[in-house]
Amino acid sequence: MSVEKPIEWVMNSRARGLQTVSSAAEVIPLEVTRHVRQFHQQIPGYRMSPLKSLPRLADRIGVGGIWVKDESVRLDLRSFKVLGGSLREQLGDIVFAAATDGNHGRGVAWSAAQMGFKSIIYVHKLTSRSRIQAIEGVGAKVVVVDGNYDDAVRQVYQDAQQHGWQVVSDTAWEGYEEIPQWVMQGYTTMLSEAQEQLAGQGLSKPTHVLVQAGVGSLAAATIGFYYNLFGAERPWSVVVEPTKAACLYRSALIGDGKPYNVEGSLDTIMAGLACGDPNPIAWKILYDCADVFAACPDYVAAKGMRVYSVPLRGDPFLISGESGAVTLGALMYIMEYAGARRLREALHLDRDSQVLLINSEGNTSPDDFRSVVWEGSLPVPEQYKIYVAD
Repeated sequence: MSVEKPIEWVMNSRARGLQTVSSAAEVIPLEVTRHVRQFHQQIPGYRMSPLKSLPRLADRIGVGGIWVKDESVRLDLRSFKVLGGSLREQLGDIVFAAATDGNHGRGVAWSAAQMGFKSIIYVHKLTSRSRIQAIEGVGAKVVVVDGNYDDAVRQVYQDAQQHGWQVVSDTAWEGYEEIPQWVMQGYTTMLSEAQEQLAGQGLSKPTHVLVQAGVGSLAAATIGFYYNLFGAERPWSVVVEPTKAACLYRSALIGDGKPYNVEGSLDTIMAGLACGDPNPIAWKILYDCADVFAACPDYVAAKGMRVYSVPLRGDPFLISGESGAVTLGALMYIMEYAGARRLREALHLDRDSQVLLINSEGNTSPDDFRSVVWEGSLPVPEQYKIYVAD
């Protein structure tokens, strides 16, 4: 039985070949990102999420620095998704609806409850009971759909049309584009915070950004934000997806500029990234700006979770869920796996590199978290274990 390689990738030469990119400026203009952060600062309980440094791990794998924007403590919701789910006030008597793997729906439900609105959240059949309870715990009604995440997206839109609900989705489709743009703009608060925090450490910007992707909205917001700030001098970027739900990787591999979906159960422990249909707005930014599209199997995310939770002496401890940890696992394999040598050389990853990661969720599914961290489920296959003598 063959074992999946720890990382597969495709370079996007288009990203560094374009003279100008309009897609990022159109969707997430810098002026809007400033207004978004001002809005978030007015939310009760707002504070910047921490930016944590892992200097010992950075030295061990051969980069200059690893910086982790730790969204696991954002407003006590254990997820960055509340930033995109924050809603406008004075909208009247509206029921908000969303499809989710857990985090986006909880952010929408929390935001709606803060302003006195009702919410109804659709989840797919593989959603863990703990994620459903977390959504219910902030006041939402939960509907379980017999299908995957993309089926839940289609069902909530259909039901919202019938009942007059307002859908708040982080993915777009024909006739529904404005709110997904607002959601993407909402994510930029964490990036402007990170820039401020890096400046406090004497760094003008990261040299590299690895960002996880489901439909691609977070990845596009991140990479587009840095393009708008720095243009051709922006950080090198890697978009990381689960192998079993790698719709952006597949789209890049086909390479004709169109977004393509992947079908099936999308059965991955990275529940927050288990999306088969790309957000077409996000895809346009990524096709123009992202340097690499990568796909990783579940054991890479599991390794990242364990490394965060059992750090080298002197590095901080982080609680990271499956979707939050995959970029750390991917970075370690890019630097240490012999089969990724061409990739790290193409990205100019070396001891001068300062790498930014986003821990997009904490322990949002306790049973799954314990299974990985306590019980050692999804171990690294023997042929892909990295042994480095101290």
